[in-house]
Amino acid sequence: MFGTEVIPIEVFLSKEWGKKTNGRIAAIYVETLSNPFLVTAPLDEIMRVRDELCPETPIVVDNTFLTPVNFMPFTLLDPTRDLVLYSVAKYLSGHSDVIGGMVCGPLGRINKVWEKMTAYGCCLDAETAYYLERGLKTLHVRMERHNQNTLEVYRYLVNVSGKFRLKIFHPLHREYPIPEFAKSLVEQGRLGGMITFNVDGKDEKDGIRLMKILHRTRVIKHATSLGGVESLISMPYNMSQPTWEQQEALGLKRFRCLLRFSIGIEDVKDIVEALDQGLSEICD
Repeated sequence: MFGTEVIPIEVFLSKEWGKKTNGRIAAIYVETLSNPFLVTAPLDEIMRVRDELCPETPIVVDNTFLTPVNFMPFTLLDPTRDLVLYSVAKYLSGHSDVIGGMVCGPLGRINKVWEKMTAYGCCLDAETAYYLERGLKTLHVRMERHNQNTLEVYRYLVNVSGKFRLKIFHPLHREYPIPEFAKSLVEQGRLGGMITFNVDGKDEKDGIRLMKILHRTRVIKHATSLGGVESLISMPYNMSQPTWEQQEALGLKRFRCLLRFSIGIEDVKDIVEALDQGLSEICD
């Protein structure tokens, strides 16, 4: 990232960016699992290129999807230079009743964040801070259930992928290369509660119909957020990536019935039965 212009991570890793930026880059921003395709960022390779070509540039990692229970970025990152971000509205609070963010890193950089917060006026009120503290007390046990439920739902989707013509996006599916640091996470299934899938041959209207069917089951709700105790489903087209520019940059236009599924901690049999009911109806 330089100035107001953004370059893709692939360009950064190829080292071609130096020709355009004269080696000046403000920050390297990645998600440990990307939204919505759940690509695992090659953090170890990113660090190697950073340390070689722009050692003063901070790496900013959004670890919201994995949470610190599944992965602690500072086991790889440099705690004297880099930053880790979380949306506390998601898994950290865990009950879909908090709005807030968290930044972790060296004091010098945190002080600059604090200056911006002071200027813009953003600060958790006491009640929100209480709800966040409450959620953190159950984070480990909730994440264990999210991880396990996601593994079972993934197995179900794989089993019916031929029947319903599903294309699944998840690190377990090996759609994209798994970097060295994340191989143990994949092997242990410590990947959080997100799965994205496309119903091939269907379009956005079919996806909206599927979400309405699922909502009626009262097990999987149609809503924008993620990371709560309840299962939520949405379509990136009209929720998290609504603009043409976002869809073009991420390649969303190739998939006309793409759904992002946040798997909650309900009985996994109920989740699978609801999914099967919805997919059966729209693919009948």
